[in-house]
Amino acid sequence: MNPNAARLAGAAAATAIGLSLAFGSGSLQAGLFDDAERDAKEALSLIRALRGAITQDKLQLDKRLETLQSRLDQVEARMSSLNNLIGRVEAQNKEILLLQEQRDGLSLEVTNLQKRLRQLDDATEAKLKRLLDATDAKFSRREVEVDARLLQQIADLEARQKAQDARLGTLQNRVDPLLKNYEKVRVQIDGKVVEVVPAEQRIFERAQTFARNRDYQRAHKAYEELIDQYPESPYVPQSIFGQGVARGFLKDWRASAEAMLRLIDRFPDSPQVPDAYLQRGIALLELGDNRGARKAWAELEEKFRPTPQATEARRLLPLANDPAPEPAAAGGANTSPQAGLEPSPGSTPAPSSIPAPPSPVKPEQSVVSPSVMPKPSAPAKRK
Repeated sequence: MNPNAARLAGAAAATAIGLSLAFGSGSLQAGLFDDAERDAKEALSLIRALRGAITQDKLQLDKRLETLQSRLDQVEARMSSLNNLIGRVEAQNKEILLLQEQRDGLSLEVTNLQKRLRQLDDATEAKLKRLLDATDAKFSRREVEVDARLLQQIADLEARQKAQDARLGTLQNRVDPLLKNYEKVRVQIDGKVVEVVPAEQRIFERAQTFARNRDYQRAHKAYEELIDQYPESPYVPQSIFGQGVARGFLKDWRASAEAMLRLIDRFPDSPQVPDAYLQRGIALLELGDNRGARKAWAELEEKFRPTPQATEARRLLPLANDPAPEPAAAGGANTSPQAGLEPSPGSTPAPSSIPAPPSPVKPEQSVVSPSVMPKPSAPAKRK
């Protein structure tokens, strides 16, 4: 036999034996492999579930961290506001303490002056009694001069006491508003509950009182004082409207028209704007500016059509189409658009055109701001 063929036959036999041994133990190896694979799959599934739970917990923690950070920012902002407020209060308290110290010092000085004055009064009374008891005695010029100087000192002390009393009164007037005006009061203006300081409320109420008493010059000055001292006050729109009405009653039509235009431009959302358009048209008609009156009333009708002011403007528009009325002759009928503006003496006053001063109210209460400025009547036709 060929040696190569023998070697090939031996290799084939060895291979066959190896295969038979391998196939003989195959079932045992397959069982072990299946168990390992199942354990691996279960471990992998558990790892994936743990990974998902960890991811979910991380997202929740991130959300909670964001929420806590937001709340921390809000707390820091509030702390900053509180620190600013505390600083302002401390500064005001220092100023109050300083004023109180000044008042105490002045009170002590006045007490000392009063004590000195009483001593001088006692000395003077003793001297006067001695003079009366010794009417026949002669006093030297020097003694008379001493008495004159003493009387002059008394007069000077009385003058100083009056000055000190005036200073104390001025100081008290300065301290009392500082103490009282720190707390704001709630009032309702044009249907909105707002906070104002008592000082601006008093100025507005004083202006309203002047207007109701037909003292329009002083009413105008009071409104102007409020606007100058409290330019951000919620009373400013009503004050500007009150100025325009007051100037109208004073026949200062140009100032009245300018005030109404200022209200329209600065506070276009104010409830007084429809009345301002209507009264501006009346003032311009009185000035002979028919075109301006027509424009004011046309804008009122266009922007506030459902309101009574728009209806009144539609009724007044024909007046601005006619030539300006001539001044009425002396003793003749008044045909001006403002005829009937002033009530006759002894008659019952008409309701004021200026809103009633609001007082501290509860949120459910309301304040009405009607327009009461007289409306123009049709001018008489010229022959």
